[in-house]
Amino acid sequence: MRAVGRPRRSGEEEEAIRAEVVGIARELFTTEGYESISMRKIAERAGCAAATLYRYFSSKWELLRFVWKDVLEDAYSECDRAAEGLADPVERLRAYAVAYGQYWLDHPDHYCMIFTVQDRLLARGDRYFVQWPGAISRFSDLAATVYECMQAGRFADQQDPVLVAQALFCSVQGLVGTTITVPELPWGDRREILECGVDILLPGLSSGETSSGSRTKLGDTHGGHIHGFPATLRDGRSRGKPRGE
Repeated sequence: MRAVGRPRRSGEEEEAIRAEVVGIARELFTTEGYESISMRKIAERAGCAAATLYRYFSSKWELLRFVWKDVLEDAYSECDRAAEGLADPVERLRAYAVAYGQYWLDHPDHYCMIFTVQDRLLARGDRYFVQWPGAISRFSDLAATVYECMQAGRFADQQDPVLVAQALFCSVQGLVGTTITVPELPWGDRREILECGVDILLPGLSSGETSSGSRTKLGDTHGGHIHGFPATLRDGRSRGKPRGE
């Protein structure tokens, strides 16, 4: 940290300090919990005064958001490595989804630190983490792969690729989150549960190729049903619609 009288640090130096503090906070939040850690303790580990940290982060909560960003970048890097070099879009999507889930299975404390803590606004003009630049850009990447599967005739093309990507994301979150947050249940192998779940999900998006080459797209009706579900469940008439509709 800069001592009194020293020249102001360059932008690169300040970014290095910020990254160092994020790394320290990430370790402490993971091992001891966010609520248990103070800015003073982080500063002590960083070798500076607590007041110095506030030059780089307006609050401990803002620092936590930088930790979230750091952890998510690691998770998505694992996804990229798993999907790299796979030409088949469905195989690539599967590898990406499984790698994403496996990251949280390997780092359950990271999962809890991100997904069991509700983000909140701290002051007027503050933004939620999901509104930070690039925070949810990976949804676009995931939706692009889903769309590629549709263009290749592997998935039904009457679905909204963004909606499908979001549903896939939520499903994988559920597969790993349940085993992480309810550890007392006698789960089988968690990796096998994850892969089994993904392998159940993806065929449900299939274009429905038949031996004659025709396709049954999601949305086609057969006697008022879609893949065994009554049309009334599909269009919301048999249940209350979500608020806002």
